[in-house]
Amino acid sequence: MKKVKLILIILLTLPAGLWAQTHEESLQQEIAFEQPSGKNVFFLANINGSIKVEAYEGDRIILQARKQVSAKTEDRLQQAISEVGLGVMDRLDTILLFIKHPCHRFGQQQNKWDNHQSEPHWGYDWDNCNKKDYYDFKFDFTLKVPVNQNLHISTINKGDISVQGVKGNLVINNINGSIAVEEGAGLTRAHTINGDVDITYSQTPGEHSTYYSLNGDINAMYPKNFGADVSFKSYNGELFTNVDEIVYQPVTMEKTQASGDGIAFKLESRSSIKVRQGGVRLDFETFNGNVYLREN
Repeated sequence: MKKVKLILIILLTLPAGLWAQTHEESLQQEIAFEQPSGKNVFFLANINGSIKVEAYEGDRIILQARKQVSAKTEDRLQQAISEVGLGVMDRLDTILLFIKHPCHRFGQQQNKWDNHQSEPHWGYDWDNCNKKDYYDFKFDFTLKVPVNQNLHISTINKGDISVQGVKGNLVINNINGSIAVEEGAGLTRAHTINGDVDITYSQTPGEHSTYYSLNGDINAMYPKNFGADVSFKSYNGELFTNVDEIVYQPVTMEKTQASGDGIAFKLESRSSIKVRQGGVRLDFETFNGNVYLREN
């Protein structure tokens, strides 16, 4: 029985006489795991474009994508239409949806998955790809996923990522865009370079959640009276909170390799606080940005 259904609708093709040729399509897919499990992970690896995810009470992943390709000649446009699309890898407990492109590659261990949290042996080889500049493309995704679905989603350029109501574990990566999560509940790893990270939780997340932005603020809202062990690191930022019950933890030292001058110790570069009685680990890091740690 097929688990993936693809529907293709062509929306717009501009006249060939224009300097920049553009083609636009709407793609739809329904994806289901062959053996439903709370450990199943859905990967979505975008390159250019946004990702918007919303939880619902169904058991399938319903995906819609708006595909745009453009080129300077009609021949290159047609090449882009045929070469750029959606690819699927199904590893039973893990399904990966990625952008099919001449520059994508699979590693030598493409069939080996260490566990459901590991990265697939898959990626892009831009340096050795002679078609990387032939044309431009963008995919904007909208998904409905089961409430408890574990997600590993990423994009690089031209888009933000938002997730609403998903209670499963979340691994979210962006490069040039923001990350927003509403009504989260699971372990969270949110990482972006140029953008803010805004997260609200309906319950305290999993055992060890991490948040990072190089050039942006991190705003994290937790349920009232939550407990956590928090670490914070920033070069040009500060930590702000509305929580009163905080205990500041002493700076720790790590023993490093001995030398001719004796045993060396390295000071921990992170500041640590305990919220109330402590609990889950929450690690925050920015370079040019503040962290706002709040409770409802």
